Amino acid sequence: MKRLFYILLLLSGLHLNSAQADPDGLKKFHETASPDEILRCRQDLAAAQRRFDMVWASVLKKFSKQKTFLAELKSEHQDWLHFRTEMAHTMGEGGIYASYSPDGSSVFMERKAVYTRDRTRWLLGLLEQPGTDGDLSGVWWSSMGDSIRIDQTKDSIRFSYSATGGNGHQGITAGTMKWCSGKGSFTANVVNSEDTAPGEILFKLENGLLRTKQQGNVSQSAGAGVTFESKFTRVAPLSEKDRERISYDAKFFGQS
Repeated sequence: MKRLFYILLLLSGLHLNSAQADPDGLKKFHETASPDEILRCRQDLAAAQRRFDMVWASVLKKFSKQKTFLAELKSEHQDWLHFRTEMAHTMGEGGIYASYSPDGSSVFMERKAVYTRDRTRWLLGLLEQPGTDGDLSGVWWSSMGDSIRIDQTKDSIRFSYSATGGNGHQGITAGTMKWCSGKGSFTANVVNSEDTAPGEILFKLENGLLRTKQQGNVSQSAGAGVTFESKFTRVAPLSEKDRERISYDAKFFGQS
């Protein structure tokens, strides 16, 4: 029961991943905000967008001579723009309980501002606190719903990885990764009848961007459509609560 409560509490605090929003057939959001509140939402979104534009311009300038890496950032940026729009419209939900908030509504603008600020923090991770081989500890975000907590010591690198799928599905895995020269790997002990070998998560770090790639089954607690594959930057240092979270997840969801 304690574990179930923890899972429910965790899921309520994470961003949901994007599902394709189809306004046809979805309940339309009925605007209840006052004109003054709508104006406040519009101004708040504009401020968030201005800050984002400045930071994004700095990122483009910093990596302007690294053509391949810059092309990857721009491609990922387009994915995020789509994610932000979908989340602002529906929070990634579908089905009979989903509702659609149209462009210009107070809810749409509030959500869009939140995700814009999240993305600004993600970009600042490339500029101000990029992780390195010897400095991986911290909280890493994908800015599209996933997060990794990493605790690196001289003896080991322990982590907890929370991933999201469509319509609120979540997954968690945790354990100890191996790391060498900008690359890491984690081998899970999840093996089922369809797998011939344990699954893996591969890690690759470049310019403060941590890429993850899943091969096989790496979690026994992942919902439908959940994959442990994204791109992260470090957005915050690791706190004691984060270390406790890693230990908890390793105990209840760990695969190594």
